[in-house]
Amino acid sequence: MAEQPKEDPKTDLADPEEEAKGNWTKLVDLPEVPVVTGEEEEDLIFKMKTRMYRFRDGQWKERGVGSLKLLRDKKSRQIRLLMRQDKTLKVIANHYLSDKPYCELLPMAGSDKAVMWIANDYSEEQGTNEKLAVKFTTAE
Repeated sequence: MAEQPKEDPKTDLADPEEEAKGNWTKLVDLPEVPVVTGEEEEDLIFKMKTRMYRFRDGQWKERGVGSLKLLRDKKSRQIRLLMRQDKTLKVIANHYLSDKPYCELLPMAGSDKAVMWIANDYSEEQGTNEKLAVKFTTAE
């Protein structure tokens, strides 16, 4: 059997400090598209990072972590609660603040950083009555 020549590691590896060179050209020219969030006609009056929960099937289930915003409509002066997940920006809460029994903030048992309320939430396609809760980072 013939003996195979030994490989020299110094000559077989590329230099890690060497820059990759190439002739890169644009395949597609993409124009900048304005993003419409639905918040353009509203003033931001409160914003804080929170963790949201929803009461389903007899227990609290985490809905997501993100920025909870209170937005006031410039024309009607109604206040809307809007919360989006941090990374995906998916809407996880979207409802107007209304009179009792809806949107009455109640303290959560066992935590001074959490409050709960009931709202007619439109974060999904249809509006549904939801029992929601948020946990803030501080008790203030």
